[in-house]
Amino acid sequence: MVEINGNDDEVNSKHVVDNLFVPRSESGPKRRRGPKDAIEDADLGRNRDHLVWLLETTWAEVGGKLSTIRNPADVPHAIQIWGERSRALRERGFKGSLPHFRRLGKDRIDLLTVQFNRHGGSFVIEISRCAAEGVTTSWGKKIPPNEVRAWDIHPSERPRLGSPRPGADGHWFRFDDGTPTDDVARSATLFLVEADRWWDA
Repeated sequence: MVEINGNDDEVNSKHVVDNLFVPRSESGPKRRRGPKDAIEDADLGRNRDHLVWLLETTWAEVGGKLSTIRNPADVPHAIQIWGERSRALRERGFKGSLPHFRRLGKDRIDLLTVQFNRHGGSFVIEISRCAAEGVTTSWGKKIPPNEVRAWDIHPSERPRLGSPRPGADGHWFRFDDGTPTDDVARSATLFLVEADRWWDA
């Protein structure tokens, strides 16, 4: 996943390289033979839909470059477009990594999550907000400001962009119907005006 760091103009390439190529520490029983896993199976499972979307929508730009990678230093150039897809959020002061973004303010945190269709081909954007100190769930779990996600907020306080009325589904942005992915990204960006109005209400 690509890490978005506030107003930085560049993708945090080191984070991407670390996640792709640097093995994580392991504990517990003796490790099996062979190379260490750079990304654990559980992480891949949780992020499957987002990875599928990312590869589907950027394959024309990224696919040919992957064969040129010879070492970790070559990775940032090959996947540069992944960071560009989140530029509109970064310019608005959001931090996070796909699919969850947050913007920390003095008295509140604005939240945005990109939810992908499990069957592929589309996504919807959910927004929410919470107090500046984060959230305590109904079962007592405390989620700090730098970890809270829109999904941690009750669905009644988590509208989807493009919804015609409260409780109705939002607009699903389709990229499996031949629409150029840049057009889909521009369309989604236009809906952020609706999000700004909701956050400021």
